[in-house]
Order: sequence, then C-alpha cells, then structure tokens
Amino acid sequence: MVLVDIRNHGRSAGLKELDLPHNMFNGAKDLANLVKFHGWAWPDVVLGHSMGGKVALQFAASCAHGDYGESAIMPKQLWVLDSVPGEVNSNETSGEVEKVLQTLEDLPSPLPSRKIKSLVRCLPEGGGRDKVAWLVYVELHDVPEFNNVKAASVLITNLDPPSLLALCFGGGAASKPSRSKGVCLAAAASILWVIDHMLNLGFSKMLSNWIGSNLNNDGEHVEWAFDLQACIDMFNSYREESYWSLLESPPNELEIAIVRAENSDRWPEHVVNRLNHLSQKRRGPKEGKVSFHLLPKSGHWVHVDNPKGLLEIVAPNFYSNA
Repeated sequence: MVLVDIRNHGRSAGLKELDLPHNMFNGAKDLANLVKFHGWAWPDVVLGHSMGGKVALQFAASCAHGDYGESAIMPKQLWVLDSVPGEVNSNETSGEVEKVLQTLEDLPSPLPSRKIKSLVRCLPEGGGRDKVAWLVYVELHDVPEFNNVKAASVLITNLDPPSLLALCFGGGAASKPSRSKGVCLAAAASILWVIDHMLNLGFSKMLSNWIGSNLNNDGEHVEWAFDLQACIDMFNSYREESYWSLLESPPNELEIAIVRAENSDRWPEHVVNRLNHLSQKRRGPKEGKVSFHLLPKSGHWVHVDNPKGLLEIVAPNFYSNA
C-alpha cells in the first residue's frame, strides 16, 4: 500500500518540477509517473478522498484512453470518498472551500503580526522553546494569568494545534535547536494574526487553526507551505471536471465504489438519485459496475468523523486477487 500526497497537498506542496497546468488530468498523471519511476506493478485499487476521489476517477479514465502507454493496466477497483463525480456547483453546497481560498487570496502581504508585546515581558531573557510555547498557548486559550512560565514544559504537549510550535522553529519542535526569541515571536505573532482573522470572518476554530498550521517560517519570513494559485487552479479543475460518462459505462472488470458521508453538504438530491440509479443498473458482460455506499454519522472528513464506519464499508468490499 502506498499513501500518496497529490500535488499541492502535504509533502508534495513544495514540488516545483510538476507538469503544468495544475488540474485533475496532471494530478492523475503524477500517480502514473510515480508507478513508472519506481517500477511498481500498476495498482489494483486506487482510493481517494475529496479532490483525491476525482484524481482516482481521472486515473481510471486515462488508463482507459491509453494516456499512460501500453504498459498501463486498469485498476480493478476505485474508492471515491465523499467526492461528487460530476461538475460541482457552489450554489448547491456551503461554498466553504471557495470562501477559504478567496480569504487567503485577499490576505495582505507581508502578513501582519498580532500585538503580543504585553506578553513579551513574561519571557525571561534568552527566550527558548518552552517560553515561546507558553506564549502561543496562553494566546490561543485566552489564559488571563500567565506568570507561571514553569508550566510551559507541560503545556507544550497541549498546544492547539501542535504544529504551531514547529512553525516557530521552522521544523520539528522536539529536534530543532531554539532560534532567537525575536524570530520565534515574529512567527508566532503572524500565525496568531491569521487565526484571529479567520475566526473573525466566521470560520471554525478547527479550520482556522489548520489554516494557520500551513504557514512556514524560514527564519526571516512567514509564508504559505503551499502555492496558493496552484491550489486555486486545482480546485477549479475539481469543480469543472465531470466523470459521469465513466460511471455510465465503466470499463470491463472495473468497480467504482462511491461513499457519501451522511452529513456532508456536497450531495445535491439529483446527484444522489443518479448514483442510486447507476448502482442498481443492470450491466452487460463486458461492463464494470458502480456501487454507492452511505457512511452514517459523518461529515466530509470521513476518516476523522467515523473511521470505524468507513472501515466497515471498505474492508468487506475491498478488492482481493486471492
């Protein structure tokens, strides 16, 4: 099993040598190139969540079209987790992703800093990782009394999110040596300003903290860990691409399993009805099949909201060549 960070996500976010444009076609091609580069067998199963679900659909479509050459082999099964297979109309969803991207695009550059001078007086000379951790903690948790600096060594493990401390030091907090207090405080101040800004615009604390955790500190500047314009291009491609034709006539021996999260806001009634119809459609001997599953008690983040329920759907239906 291989866990892949698709372009502009995770550790792939900083890669500069990827083929342009940033879209579903090239996102799927990255997977094919990865298989070829390592000389791996072509995957029997491709599983993707959200945008990754459409990348999985594009991978199968490209295999069917011969885009990856004669050596490419069609997967036996796709798992598409909470990803609408057709065009996405923002008027039929909450439009949260669009709002986040627009908000990030509108942020000033360089990023402002939250006013934290009142807290600096509580830090003994020399700064240090534990002092900055305490500073960030009390700011996030609105602690009225923060003169117990000794508590910092305990509170480091309770940071919300933990990656804030890593941000202040440009990497893993447990292994990186302390940098100067000024640089650490500047990084902390900028990330706290972004979190405050997102909260004031009505975004949830969890989402605001996650956005803040995507800032990197290079020692002098605080910048996004991802290419914002590339993310916008990928999202636009995700919205515009449609794979209904693939589901209407899936290639022979391919199963496309789609999982809808019960509480997800991404599923208009007409899409659900169409998928129910396709999953019940009688297929010819040279056609693949479509299955449609409902994951209860879950929003869009299926692996967080109901991982046990997700496993109960996937495990007994997972392809096996045994």
